[in-house]
Amino acid sequence: MRWLDLNRKFYDEHAKPVLIQHFPREFARAACLVDGMGSDVLGTEDKLSYDHHIDPRLFILLSKADFARVGKKMQACVLKEFAARNPALNFYANTHFGHGIVVETPEAHWQRWTNVPRPPKQPQEWLWMHEQDLIHVTNGEVYHDPKDLITSARKATQYFPRDVWKKKLADYCMQYTLAANFNLNRCLLRGDPIGAQILRGFGLRRAMELAFMLNRQYAPYDKWTWRIFKSLPKVAPKLGPKLEAIAATNDMDRVIELFVDVSNLFIEEFVAQKLTRQIKPYTPTKENGYKLLYLAAWDLLNSLPPKLGILEVGQHMKHSQMNDYFMYDLTRNQMLEHVHAPKETWGAEVKPRKY
Repeated sequence: MRWLDLNRKFYDEHAKPVLIQHFPREFARAACLVDGMGSDVLGTEDKLSYDHHIDPRLFILLSKADFARVGKKMQACVLKEFAARNPALNFYANTHFGHGIVVETPEAHWQRWTNVPRPPKQPQEWLWMHEQDLIHVTNGEVYHDPKDLITSARKATQYFPRDVWKKKLADYCMQYTLAANFNLNRCLLRGDPIGAQILRGFGLRRAMELAFMLNRQYAPYDKWTWRIFKSLPKVAPKLGPKLEAIAATNDMDRVIELFVDVSNLFIEEFVAQKLTRQIKPYTPTKENGYKLLYLAAWDLLNSLPPKLGILEVGQHMKHSQMNDYFMYDLTRNQMLEHVHAPKETWGAEVKPRKY
């Protein structure tokens, strides 16, 4: 039986009766749910998962008024009752490890997982969110929420708003290209195999994260990225064999060729989803790499409001604020001179947006 099913059984048979018995009025206004950060709520648990994070877990959310009045009393009572009913289990107040039972407000719950006390609203607030944190608050299950303390908020954060999504796609196109199609080549030319291996790994990760984005699904943390990636309906069936080949070979020239193939697959999907124009492939050089996804980033940014039209290319930082060649006052021709792509790949020049 899956952990989520086992935890639901625990809630129905143990937690709910205790809450109804001792706190009937507060229970009628409370939200009871389970979420978290591991294989349990992602549905990926296996025999290796059952040494951690997989025992009964419950968050009980109360309004600020109810929490101030009975929050500590409720948590102490619930833990005492659970210990008496299940002497083999060491129940304690914990957030997600072991037997976690926590009573808190919705604001504290959001703060716990995302570092802010409420769901994001404005684009910049969304951009400060880590996808893995958003996975934590949108997976799992809400068992009880008659007053909508958290259900609507979870639904509203199931995925990025469209403009934020396109902005992140543009950023990741640039980050993938810098790592896999450009700097990896440069490391090899300089005789730096360690740097090349780091960039190979980063390119693999960003490629999978781009695939998650094109499926409009948050990417999990590294341990589960590949496993869940393989279930994605779009891009992944064609992309997966390329990534496996990149990971398996010691021929770095072949790695470079495969990363070019990956870029072309992404262009196909961007066009299929009507996110960019058709962009022609070209024969790259090792010195300048293959920057076709720069063009996709350009098209994506030009479709956005000005405040979102700044590319962020920092590979390991969320907001580097580097505008490198992608501000609206540059023409596509000027930008493509930096790409070093043949002019026949450029397509029609796009006039800069005025703002």
